[in-house]
Amino acid sequence: MSAPASSVRRSYLKSLVACLAVLVIALLLLMFALLWLPGLLAAIMAALAGLVALVAAVLSSACAVVWARCRRNARGETDLFLLLNRSREAAAIQAAAPARVAPLRRRLAQWLLGHELLVGDLVEVRPWTEIRGTLDESGCLEQLPFMPEMLALCGQRARVFRCAHRIFDYRKTRVMRHMEGTVLLAGRVCSGANHGGCEAACHTIWKAAW
Repeated sequence: MSAPASSVRRSYLKSLVACLAVLVIALLLLMFALLWLPGLLAAIMAALAGLVALVAAVLSSACAVVWARCRRNARGETDLFLLLNRSREAAAIQAAAPARVAPLRRRLAQWLLGHELLVGDLVEVRPWTEIRGTLDESGCLEQLPFMPEMLALCGQRARVFRCAHRIFDYRKTRVMRHMEGTVLLAGRVCSGANHGGCEAACHTIWKAAW
């Protein structure tokens, strides 16, 4: 049984007020230590007060965001997270004109993600004959399988939807799995035709080499 939405909002509001109170007290202690306490004692007190103030500020910000989201949801308005990320929705990415990206950003992506592709890039999936040459005997490239449902997309163009460098491996290790050189394509989801008619419509994961 879940708590009523109004009580959840009140709980977050109370947490916000409490965190703001701690923040104010910590800042007052910080000023007191810097202005009136002697050398070493002032340094210790200021360090502790500053740390408490930093934690309280972070928690206050988090509580404010969650409270705002709960308030918007109660009004039937679009969730704050979705509202701020509309430009990153699949439809918006597909409709937008390709953006010019500085070479430095691509080099940074290559260094961090293992490829230079960025969200919004227009790419073309290689023919199956070329992709097959990158796969090992188990049909994988760097332990990532090329699924049968992905064959229909060979030779097609698509926009990069996300750079997928981490994924939760819920079937085997149940830990976050790090991946390099992998992306999701906008609007390209698994049909489930070769997985018992699965209707989850998961985004297929593509290697930049494909």
